[in-house]
Amino acid sequence: MKRTLTILILFFVTTTYFSQEKTKVEEVGINLYNFQNYGVHYKIGDGTSMWRFRLMHRRINIESDRITIPENKSFNLSLAIGREKRTELAPSFYFVKGLELFSYYTYQGQYWLSSSNTSNINIGVGVSGIVGFRYSINDKFYAGAELLPSIIYNTNKYSGQSVSNLNLSFGSSALLSFGFNF
Repeated sequence: MKRTLTILILFFVTTTYFSQEKTKVEEVGINLYNFQNYGVHYKIGDGTSMWRFRLMHRRINIESDRITIPENKSFNLSLAIGREKRTELAPSFYFVKGLELFSYYTYQGQYWLSSSNTSNINIGVGVSGIVGFRYSINDKFYAGAELLPSIIYNTNKYSGQSVSNLNLSFGSSALLSFGFNF
């Protein structure tokens, strides 16, 4: 009986606590990375502190005549989950900072009519900082620009060889985002 009563009290206390949150804000939009790659994002929070989810699609390429040049195939995909905080600098203009975890998968292959085919698979994880600005165009639409300095750990697998390279590197990406609130 005591255990049931304790669980009920905890349930009502947490429900009451979370019901006093600020109004929930949701955002969805598109991203442009380093003027070469694109993706989508979804953010949810109270407007000053947001959870962010990004899916980036770099490219899918297939090109070849398979006689004079090989058939080249490539596919890149990454996923990021993080938290951002916003500080209002002026009306409708915000400073954005935060941190996110990300992972990515890259496949590149060359296929010849002969048997000398090659492929490369690159898988990585990392931590990225978020530093940028956001401008609210109106109540529904916004634009943002961010720098994403990151630390990356990745591994490569090459076809025909059981070789793995483990790298720890530091990089940075620029991100432009456009979206709307709902």
